[in-house]
Amino acid sequence: RLVVAPLLDRYGFIVGIKEFTDRPVTRKLVRSENEELRKWQKRVGTVGAWKRYSERKPEKLRQRIREGVPDAVRGFVWKAIA
Repeated sequence: RLVVAPLLDRYGFIVGIKEFTDRPVTRKLVRSENEELRKWQKRVGTVGAWKRYSERKPEKLRQRIREGVPDAVRGFVWKAIA
C-alpha cells in the first residue's frame, strides 16, 4: 500500500516541491536559529530583562526587531512593544 503525504513547511502548511526544496533545513541552520533564540531569551526572558535591555540599548533593540524575532519569543516581544 502506497501512502503519499503532502510536503509540509516548518509551520505545518502544505507547500509545493519548489518551496520545500528552496530552503532545506540543515544542522547548521538549526544551530544558528537556536543560538539566536538563546540570545533573545537572555535579552527578553523576563520583564526586568526587557526593561534593562530596552533602556540601555534602544537603537540596537530596534535593529534586532527589524532583523526578525524568533517564533518562541515573538509573542512576548509584541506585548512588550505594544
